Amino acid sequence: MKDLNLINRLETIKVIENKTDMISSLNDLISNYSNGRDTKQHRQFWKFAQNVAENTDDDDWNTAEKVVNQCKIELRFIDSFFFYVNPNKPDTQNIQLQFKSISFEKCSQVNFDVFFDGAIKIMALKLGITTQELLRG
Repeated sequence: MKDLNLINRLETIKVIENKTDMISSLNDLISNYSNGRDTKQHRQFWKFAQNVAENTDDDDWNTAEKVVNQCKIELRFIDSFFFYVNPNKPDTQNIQLQFKSISFEKCSQVNFDVFFDGAIKIMALKLGITTQELLRG
C-alpha cells in the first residue's frame, strides 16, 4: 500500500511539473501577443516600412508612415472618403481618405494578417525585389 501511495505522489509530481511547463510555455506564447495580436509581426512590419522609406527617393514613400499609407491606399484599407473642392481652387476636386487602423485596439490579427500579406508584396514591388528578399532584410 505504501508503494502505491508513493507511486501516486510521484505521478502527481509529474503532473504538476508538466502543468508548470505548460503554464510556462503558455506565458511565453502570451507574451508575444497583445489583445490577440502578434507583437513581433507588428514590429517587423514597421521595420519593413522603414526599410522601404530609407531606400526610395519618392517623396510619397520617404517615411514609414507614408509607406504604410500608400499600402493602405493600394489595398483599399479605407474606412471612408469624401470629395471636396478647395475654395481657392474651384476647378480642382480633392479627396480626403480616412484609413482603417492597424493598431492593436482596432484591428484583429486576422485582418492584420491579410493587410500584412498584401502590404509586403507592395513594399517589395516598390523596391524592385521579391517578398522573400524583403522578409530576409
